[in-house]
Amino acid sequence: MIRKEWLRFKVFFHRFGLGFVVTALIIISIILSLSLWYNVSNPGRVDSLQDKQDSAKTLVGNKPIQALYDTDKVILNTKDDQKLIVNYRGSTNEISEKVYAWPLYEARRKVYSEKDYLKKLKQPNYVMLAYPDVVTGDIVDRDFESKTGLTSKAHINRILIPLNAKGEILFADDKRHQIYESQIAADVKPIKVNWGNNKINVNLFGKISNFKC
Repeated sequence: MIRKEWLRFKVFFHRFGLGFVVTALIIISIILSLSLWYNVSNPGRVDSLQDKQDSAKTLVGNKPIQALYDTDKVILNTKDDQKLIVNYRGSTNEISEKVYAWPLYEARRKVYSEKDYLKKLKQPNYVMLAYPDVVTGDIVDRDFESKTGLTSKAHINRILIPLNAKGEILFADDKRHQIYESQIAADVKPIKVNWGNNKINVNLFGKISNFKC
């Protein structure tokens, strides 16, 4: 029975198999020809796709180094505590647009004990912009219109800005308990930002090596 069915299949294949194969090849050839014709007759589409790929590569390649080392936390120092601003991105942009244009004298380095360093970090009426990791001073300096005097030898973890726009901007180095203090050189407008209601109390007390805010 099986042998008979096999013989029938062989006969069927010899009669029609070649025709099926040829037909399939013709259909594939037609599809490829139509695809080639479409691409040739629509060069704009191909160019558009290529332009998008090139643009994406250009954006990545030309991304400013400041964008790679941007602050990722905003902490508001009040009289009684410190508050982490949850929706920090809008606040950061609003602050930086004003502060980066302030006239500043070159920063002077001061070294503190751990206790005094923490005390400086939590002094009231300041807003703190914290980096996700240590950033060299020359990168921070590029953000400011004034020359802060910060060099690649300086390591900065956070920037403290006086809300009343008086006194000094502080560039803090957590590891060495150093603060680079840059005096504001002229009268500028106080910082007024809508912080919103999304604020969380944070605590920067303890050993420097243990806190991440």
